[in-house]
Amino acid sequence: MAHRISTSQLIVKEIQENIANKLYIPGDKLPTERKLAEQYGVSRIPVREAIKILAEMGLVESRHGSGTFVKEPNTARTIELMRQYLQLNRQSALEILQLRGLLETQAAREAALNRDKEDMRRIAELEEKCAREIDNKLHGNPHNFKQADFAFHRAVALASHNHIFTDFINLIHNSMGLHQGILTAGNENMDFIRRHHHELRLALENKDPAAAQAAMARHLEHILVVVKNGMKVSGINGK
Repeated sequence: MAHRISTSQLIVKEIQENIANKLYIPGDKLPTERKLAEQYGVSRIPVREAIKILAEMGLVESRHGSGTFVKEPNTARTIELMRQYLQLNRQSALEILQLRGLLETQAAREAALNRDKEDMRRIAELEEKCAREIDNKLHGNPHNFKQADFAFHRAVALASHNHIFTDFINLIHNSMGLHQGILTAGNENMDFIRRHHHELRLALENKDPAAAQAAMARHLEHILVVVKNGMKVSGINGK
């Protein structure tokens, strides 16, 4: 039997969408409970419950005697809620990779637009470090590619100058270890990684947002295919 969405949840969803679409912006006062009840054709009880849920989510705040107002976004709270969600729901590695495809490609685009000389110095150094660690692995020497690869992706996120992208990379650090483990199980993927990193660095150097976005997309699409195939071979379900 399909799970029935309550009236209050439907109201929450619509107000969330209105906030996301900037129909309500921070500081705006929501209509009164009575007006919202009339708008949705319901009693004031589900409206009151919806406002309570929205307040718990940190999207609105009720001020005694004044009404309910849209709050400024609290990114720290959002990141913490996402961290808890990932822990509690044990999201699959493939689902997180799909999310990376959405966020890291945009981070790469923003990095091409906003990066400065210090960002490029850091990214170039980390590209070289990743290449050295790849060479070490290919020659059977001790290596620390996973750490270098994480640092490279984090540097690209930092270059976007949007801390939400950096927070996201930090948040999924542990899940990246599973992706990297499957990706680097053999040596056949290492040259692909080296080339992808280089293409991305050049796009950032040239301040080409479309090329940077495309380079990151190619990189993550390759990882997704390899991880998916690796899970099939090993019998991992991604949870």
